[in-house]
Amino acid sequence: MPKLQEIHQAFKGIGLTGAYAIPWLDYKHVLVHLSNEQDFNRIWIKQQWFIVNKKMRVFKWSPDFEAEKESAIVPVWIFFPNLKAHLYEKLALLLIAKTMGKPLFIDKATTNGSRPSVARVYVEYDCKKASVNQVWIVVKDWVIGAVIRGYTQWVEFSKMLKYCDHCCHVGHSVSNYLVLGNRPAKQGKPIGNKPLKDDGRES
Repeated sequence: MPKLQEIHQAFKGIGLTGAYAIPWLDYKHVLVHLSNEQDFNRIWIKQQWFIVNKKMRVFKWSPDFEAEKESAIVPVWIFFPNLKAHLYEKLALLLIAKTMGKPLFIDKATTNGSRPSVARVYVEYDCKKASVNQVWIVVKDWVIGAVIRGYTQWVEFSKMLKYCDHCCHVGHSVSNYLVLGNRPAKQGKPIGNKPLKDDGRES
């Protein structure tokens, strides 16, 4: 863990646009207070920062924060391939993305329409959940105020981080453990008390 002075010095070189404060939270965590969304996204989406050659991982703070349990909320790109042109409008796109998680921002190519084959939005996502591969979009007739049809829009995720419910850390899953809990007993050997010796006599 870098010293607090080293962390402050490193942040001066990042070039944040707003005011910020970095107090200690506990012996291995600092709490970064940021004053605007742009700075927040810049710090969070990188996920890992190296300060004096020491890796610092970034997690979103919440009121139920526990030092030994990492948050499962991670930033991730979601893709909407072959999205209809009128849904590239910002409010419409954010509304669709909101069904996945809290939208953070839309990428520049999507905003300026230079890549019509796919729309990309950065969202907060709970990596404990399985990634969704489709959403249902309805078409509404605003004259009669009724839904007249609907269709499936495919969704793709960038590489999703895994969450381990055993150690409460982001980056791997429970399946990565070779053994969880007690080691299985070897075949033919009972668990617990030693077996009674068979002296050949009938009872």
